[in-house]
Amino acid sequence: MLVFGGSRGNLSGMQAAATTPASSATDPLSEYLDPPDQGMRLGDRGYERIVGELVSARLGLTLQRLAGEPRLAERVTGRVLPTPIEDHLRAQRADAETQRADTETRRADAAEREVARLRAQLARK
Repeated sequence: MLVFGGSRGNLSGMQAAATTPASSATDPLSEYLDPPDQGMRLGDRGYERIVGELVSARLGLTLQRLAGEPRLAERVTGRVLPTPIEDHLRAQRADAETQRADTETRRADAAEREVARLRAQLARK
């Protein structure tokens, strides 16, 4: 469940801290919620259903469905945030690329040393 922030000016500090102004729930497989993405906002008469886009003003994010999957996106840019798995895979690819670049640098350095050695050997003859 995503919790959206905000404050209610007519609540005391302790009441505001104990009250969630808005929240949402998502059913990734559409098994028990209809619609699968729902939100509730605290209104004058209690919690009321949020109609339309689920937005977190505090986080600047929207909840969207892409290829049937719930995804968070930046509200201003529309950039979809990576999932933890996508983030992990991106980090693995970056590590592999760094290792490949390091190996290539070592090979190039070794080749340069060999060329310098051979040039020195030729210069002595």
